[in-house]
Amino acid sequence: MRNLSIEKLIEINKLFNNASGFHVIKHEGVVIVTFYDHEGELDSTVLTPREYELVRIDFYIETLNEIVDLVIDKRKMEVIVSAEIENFPIKLVFKDNEYYCNFQEYRYILEEVELVRN
Repeated sequence: MRNLSIEKLIEINKLFNNASGFHVIKHEGVVIVTFYDHEGELDSTVLTPREYELVRIDFYIETLNEIVDLVIDKRKMEVIVSAEIENFPIKLVFKDNEYYCNFQEYRYILEEVELVRN
């Protein structure tokens, strides 16, 4: 299965939050999500189980923004890379918070911080 960009996952997370309903089918290692609005079907997408869980907990909107805000506020961040943890190899440690992400999400965070600072 092809990796979706973080920008696409943010769009999917917004659809998930704004849909009046959705239908989820878990089948052979993928999650098919169909979003509905008040007039009927809005969109469908195929996600990995990891992507689906992160959309479900609002990671691509809330959590990524929290991390970016912490870095922009010049909070000290410790980055720990652990190859043993396949889905979340990067641990971001702040004074009062810990976050886990993959390399693609970490690159996105760094790019967003750079955009805001420039």
